[in-house]
Amino acid sequence: MLVLSPVAAYSQMSFHELPIGKTEYGIVFSPQTFFTTIGGRIDYGIDNDLKISFNGGIGFADDNYLGTQGGDVTPSPIIGMSILLIKPLGQTGFEYYIQGSSGAKFTSAVDRTTNETLVSSRDLSISVTGGIHKRIQTQSDWAIIPFFALSYTNVWETLNNVQYEYRQTDRDRKHGVTIGLEGEVSPKVSIIGSFTIQALDTIFSIGLNFH
Repeated sequence: MLVLSPVAAYSQMSFHELPIGKTEYGIVFSPQTFFTTIGGRIDYGIDNDLKISFNGGIGFADDNYLGTQGGDVTPSPIIGMSILLIKPLGQTGFEYYIQGSSGAKFTSAVDRTTNETLVSSRDLSISVTGGIHKRIQTQSDWAIIPFFALSYTNVWETLNNVQYEYRQTDRDRKHGVTIGLEGEVSPKVSIIGSFTIQALDTIFSIGLNFH
């Protein structure tokens, strides 16, 4: 029996203030222990302190067990949506943010010889993240924004094993801690990197944003 472990969808949006009705774009690369994601994102300004994001990507799984059984995990399509709210934290100079995210990942394992599906998996996730950040203006044109966040994620995985003709759905709850840094290298471009510890998983991601 093969169980494909769920990957929580955590998409860190840029803290750049986005005017109402304007859009910005981002690309992200996130290598994990057994799963690597490459994706893109479009953000839309709903209000001066609120924006919505739509993202999609492709995940590549590394499953050594399946390889020994003559099978391969195909690239996994990933889609998601997030809403980010940013507000000043009193007179401290810090800002707090709340981000709600939902996502879906679809994974299949196929026989290497016949190309028949052995196992398919559908992961649905809902995540809530809260954190603080502070914008620090340097003497150059650069600005850096360190941030810290806590997150809670629910993942529902529906596993369909064609070989053994059974289907099951499992639920997984995970708490996460994230630290990261966004650097605005110009008024139009920023780089953001984050490191998340979630249960026994570690998630590193780096992204490029175009404002």
